[in-house]
Amino acid sequence: MLASPKTADGILAAKKRQVDLTQQVADVADRHARSEKLPGGASTVFDAMLDADVPPHEKTLSRLTAEAQTLTAAGSLTTANALDATIYYLLTNPTCLVCLRQELNVAIPDPKMLPSTAELETLPYLTAVIHEALRLGKGVPHRLARVSPDVSYRYGDLVIPRGAPVSMSSIGILEHPGIFPDPHSFVPERWLPFDAPEVRRRRKYLIVFGAGSRMCLGLNLAWAELYLTVAAVVRRLGDRLRLDDVVFDRDLKIVVDGFNPLPSRESKGLRVFVSP
Repeated sequence: MLASPKTADGILAAKKRQVDLTQQVADVADRHARSEKLPGGASTVFDAMLDADVPPHEKTLSRLTAEAQTLTAAGSLTTANALDATIYYLLTNPTCLVCLRQELNVAIPDPKMLPSTAELETLPYLTAVIHEALRLGKGVPHRLARVSPDVSYRYGDLVIPRGAPVSMSSIGILEHPGIFPDPHSFVPERWLPFDAPEVRRRRKYLIVFGAGSRMCLGLNLAWAELYLTVAAVVRRLGDRLRLDDVVFDRDLKIVVDGFNPLPSRESKGLRVFVSP
């Protein structure tokens, strides 16, 4: 069976990332073996792993590369994609940017002194913007399989035999017009007021972190990163940002499933100009 072009692109992207990570980890391991330090005496998380008092099989190149995959694909690129989406949609929806800046100007009188994450989480429009950007950024759209190893399950008239993997992409829910009307538009107001019955129902379908017992372990860290970064960037630079040669279909639109959502091969990334 031949893979579709998009599937092939996803496989190639994932393979390239694995090759690059393997080489980077190997470089760290070689430097560590020579007892060489980074400039300024800095160290990496892999230096700490190699120094750890654990069995040798926990320090193999394949083991460390697997850790690198987790740290980048799940721990870094996911949040970075959400931040890309947030900045893009704010800059292409100036009314939303004005509303957010007004809220942040009141909540953060001194832009050099950010409130705590807990305080930022109380800001309704900031919360709505982040929720909507997460929805449009898609999180990890890859089909994450679930398997019942011992018991068969019934769904309506369908029997799912034990051992059969079942998976779905979150995109079908995040873009479902019955849940999110006008699903391709950036509408933070769909999350306001946050405790309204229809919004509480809608929040259950924001499954960018997965759901159930296998949902993302780092979601609280991700939420904190999003609140702090968006608040800092918009409060300090919100009136000085403009997109620089960014085309949605080329640079933001998800066309490849490489575990993380990926744009086209021609993408230049999200480029933003900061005026003086």
